[in-house]
Amino acid sequence: MKKVLVLGASGFIGKAICQTMGDTYQVFGTYFSNKEKITNTMMVKLDISKDEQIKNVLETVEPDLVISAMRGDFVYQLRAHENLADYLKENGTRLIYLSTANVYDAHTDKAHAESDEVASSSDYGKFKITCEKMLHEKTWAITNNRSCSNGIRYRIAKSY
Repeated sequence: MKKVLVLGASGFIGKAICQTMGDTYQVFGTYFSNKEKITNTMMVKLDISKDEQIKNVLETVEPDLVISAMRGDFVYQLRAHENLADYLKENGTRLIYLSTANVYDAHTDKAHAESDEVASSSDYGKFKITCEKMLHEKTWAITNNRSCSNGIRYRIAKSY
């Protein structure tokens, strides 16, 4: 059975993902302070302010897929995602990175498509752009048709 690691499983979206995938995959979910009881999900405590913890969780679980629905301090999140990107590259693990429509919030005068260039005026949107770019640079090259070299499409929920 394929293993899925949901970073941020104690949050609203993370919990919903775990509940949806629990019957089909072996699901592991992380939490920081609020350990949710989610059916068919093994919960693991993760403090992203400690670099070694994300590495330990990844090495212990050995996921086939990581879904990042993390929240918290932007600096710690970025460092955790940098460590995650190194693991992805070394192990061929796939990632679905949940981004935000805020990556487009600098231009609110029109609707946006996934192919639009990102531009944000909010700290949250700027953080997400920074994290997306770092993941892109540390993992797979993205082509003009906005798909990764392994054919996975991305945007609001980016896959690397």
